[in-house]
Formats: sequence, structure tokens, C-alpha cells
Amino acid sequence: LVEGLSREALLGTLSAHVRTKIERLGEALSMTLRETDRVILADLLEEHDALDRRVTRINARLDDGLADQQASRRLLETIPGIDRVAAAAILVEAGPDPAATFGNAARFAAWAGVCPGNHESAGKRQRTRTGAGAKHLRTILIGCAHGAARTKGCQFHAYHKALTVRRGYKRAIVATAHKLARAIFAVLRDGQPYRDPDLNYEELVVQRNAPRWLAKAQRVRHSRSAPGRLPRRQLGHHLTMTN
Repeated sequence: LVEGLSREALLGTLSAHVRTKIERLGEALSMTLRETDRVILADLLEEHDALDRRVTRINARLDDGLADQQASRRLLETIPGIDRVAAAAILVEAGPDPAATFGNAARFAAWAGVCPGNHESAGKRQRTRTGAGAKHLRTILIGCAHGAARTKGCQFHAYHKALTVRRGYKRAIVATAHKLARAIFAVLRDGQPYRDPDLNYEELVVQRNAPRWLAKAQRVRHSRSAPGRLPRRQLGHHLTMTN
């Protein structure tokens, strides 16, 4: 668009993964851009590319700083809602061994600022705000909780959905972040990948690999029954009769 290429030329350069949206893209490219519009668009693209380069440099610096914590980073990435960047941020804020620092998951969640307040009067628990904590880690966990709540099939999705009915979306997100913090503590403490109690991992393995296994079985069956080649059992019987 900046170079003033025609609509047909632009559509011809599209990659295969956007071919299904070619009609919508064609409508978007049917607009007429003035020279001023192209100048502004070119300036925005330059700023976008500059920001991308800055992000790349910062990510490289972050990877170098966490070079000795790659195992912990990969463990955190097994938890729903936590990607590579979030895992790095959690390690920067909490360290690779929160068990040695905080002792238990409740203290870690309280320090992260996602633990519910504790106010009880006359035997009745009152509604309170979450306690103060590490605001940067709290922000990270809240963001990860949004992702975990949208990950269907995991315990965080069901937990958030059930709690939203009673407490509302925002309170349910904070509660999900609390649950996520406890999972982070357990994963780093045990040094084991996250395993969701609501998922049947053996069934998932079968579902993922069954088509490949069936296709391989079909190829083996076809090769054994091919013309001019006897199955192994019949071949052994044939050799015995020949001898």
C-alpha cells in the first residue's frame, strides 16, 4: 500500500494461510489512499519495525540473563495461560525456588498479592480485598489467569466459569490467579511439569496418535496382502510343505 501497488498485485503476494480470507482482504484493499495517507502509513510502519527490533533485543538480553534457569522456564510453560515471556517474568520476580524463599504456597500467593483477605467477625467471614503484595507479579498472574480461564479442558477454565456465576468475572479472575500461583509454586518446588487433574493424558495421547497408528497399520496390512507376496504365516507353511 505504501508503494502504491495495485489491488491485484497485492492479492497476488499473499501467503497461503490467508487465502481463505481473500474476499475480505480484497474489500479492504479496494479503498483509495492519498499520498498523505501513504506517508503516514509509512511512518507508522517504520515505528512498528523499530519497536519490533527493540523487543527482539530485550528478549535476547532476557534469555541471556535466564540462561541458568531454562529448565524452570520450560516447566512454567507447561501451565495453561503461561507463555515464554510470562514464564521469564515470573522467574525474574519470584526466583527459581519459591519454596526455599516462602516455605509454602499460601505465603507465596500472599506475597504475589492474589491471596484473599482474611477478615472474620462474629464467626462470619467478611468480604475483603486481596492483600498487598508484589504488584508486578500480581499483574503478570492476572494476565496469565485470563489466558488460563480461556483454555478449555483445564481445571482453570472450569474453576473460573463456575466462580463467575457466583462472584462475577473480575473476582473470579483474581481467584483463578490465586489458584495459578499455587500451581506455579508446586511446579517449581517439585521440578515436574504441570499435570492437570481434569485431563486424561493417556486418552489425549491416544487421540493424538490414533490416526497415525491406524494409517501405519493399514500400510502394513496392505503390504502383507500385496500380490506376489505371501503373509508371514502362509509363507512359513509354504516353506515347510516345500521341504
